[in-house]
Amino acid sequence: MTVISSLLLSLVAFVSSSRQDPTITLDVLTPRGEWVSAIVSEDKKIRSAEKVDVGQDALAWIPIYDNTDRTDRPPFSMIRLADGQTIVGLFGRFHGALPDTVVRWKHPMLGSIDIPTDRVAFIQIQPMAHPPCAIESDEIVMINGDRIGGFIEKFSDPIVLEHAGSKQEIPLDRIAGLALVTAKTTPAKVRVWMSDESVIDGKSISPLFGDAFALQGVSFVKARPSISLPTEEIAGVAQALARLMPLALLVPKVAPPTASTLPRAEYPQPTIHARDTTLGAATIEIRGPERLIYEIPQGFSVFSALVEISSLAPAWTDCVFVIRQGAIELARQPMSAKFPKVKIGVAIKPGPLEIEIEDSGGGPIGDIVILRRALLIAAEQ
Repeated sequence: MTVISSLLLSLVAFVSSSRQDPTITLDVLTPRGEWVSAIVSEDKKIRSAEKVDVGQDALAWIPIYDNTDRTDRPPFSMIRLADGQTIVGLFGRFHGALPDTVVRWKHPMLGSIDIPTDRVAFIQIQPMAHPPCAIESDEIVMINGDRIGGFIEKFSDPIVLEHAGSKQEIPLDRIAGLALVTAKTTPAKVRVWMSDESVIDGKSISPLFGDAFALQGVSFVKARPSISLPTEEIAGVAQALARLMPLALLVPKVAPPTASTLPRAEYPQPTIHARDTTLGAATIEIRGPERLIYEIPQGFSVFSALVEISSLAPAWTDCVFVIRQGAIELARQPMSAKFPKVKIGVAIKPGPLEIEIEDSGGGPIGDIVILRRALLIAAEQ
């Protein structure tokens, strides 16, 4: 065999192997609140290790891949819609006249898209320490930090803002961001959180050939029936968005623990880490010993979370994580360096739900517990 023939055979083998679909590993949330490991099989189904199709009934899933090289920088500019969708990218100015004015936005993957202003809730052109908030009127934050309220009469350059019967023209290059009074709308069935912090809704999602998924029914790209999303750019997917409610949206009553322990000067509210929002569920940090009492709304029947000790002082952590409703304990799990993580999926009822961090033999120092993917799950309607 000649050298050229060997090279050709090697090239053919390389091309053939590169066309093989990579194994895509997913963490899948079942209706019972359990997280199970699964892969995308050759027949484009999401299957568990037992070859069961868990994708069809899955409430949500998260790709498992190495993201250690990703930076945790907030986006420079973004647009948020009234239904919660968020597009990170570049502001491409306003086009058209009321009532048909659109915001042209440029996203690296979606390209240039036009979004009607009556769907827009917030635009960030430049990062701001205190973003605007539209409650009773529109609000504009200037680059120098000044805030101006009123109603935007014309989207152009300059923007025309009406306030108390007078009009003011504001050049776009002086604006850091603006918030608009917009009617809330119902989100779609499927929601995708992207690694760049974009949030995109659609009607359905399915695996493609290769390491990607097709999201169908994206409202602001009507010219295309679906968009292709690389798996490595997906942070999480909710396939039944209406059935999931982040626990972090509820404000608990804080009380002393039921178990005996040394008294504390105060019992703090849990810390909500807004930047860590896989599936929209912000991470909750609890500094025990203490007890949190959440009021579970009607319709929710399962509580699911990943519970782990804090990385700040793992050697000092020695506590017990307890969930109860009334006099019934739903879960009791010792937490320490030997038992740093546990998955929780328990049936619950509407009404008070207690989460308690009990002091254990090592004392109360360093008893910090983290709840990730803490979600309330509603029964299927």
